[in-house]
Amino acid sequence: MARDPNVSTAGSAAQVREVVAVSATADADPAWLLRRPESNRAVAFTFVVPDGSTVDLAFDGPT
Repeated sequence: MARDPNVSTAGSAAQVREVVAVSATADADPAWLLRRPESNRAVAFTFVVPDGSTVDLAFDGPT
């Protein structure tokens, strides 16, 4: 697979560092880590169906 020229390597590295910093703690909560921050919704899996649309298997996070 070819590298996407629209994706910044530096930006990707910064995002990886952020994910590691948040998820590498002893008290990391998987439900919180999987949530969508804008909606407090946790998406466990996103399925791509034959027509190209997507369906999320999700649960609501704590309020």
